[in-house]
Amino acid sequence: MRVSCACRAPRACDRDADSPCNARFTRRTAALMTCEELVELVTDYLEGALSAADRARFEEHIELCVMCHDHMDRMRAIVGELGALHERHIDPEVLAEMQARFAGWHAGT
Repeated sequence: MRVSCACRAPRACDRDADSPCNARFTRRTAALMTCEELVELVTDYLEGALSAADRARFEEHIELCVMCHDHMDRMRAIVGELGALHERHIDPEVLAEMQARFAGWHAGT
């Protein structure tokens, strides 16, 4: 059963005492993943790169937190749409700019 979560990713549910999901999380184990952790691990989750323990924590969180569940639905849709793109569908100038920005981001600049 998912609980409507008053928090907004990337804030952690357990930091908001008024969050409806806070009581549910604190009744469970302290090892539950926070919204912030989930946002940081989305790519690893989608690529199947999480450990079994982290994957279980991730899936438990999205089952309990409506906001993170919705975030994951959006991320899956974005990945699906982007996966359908091919370089030939992207304007060469836009592609060059995207590649330059990614290279700069990757280099930390």
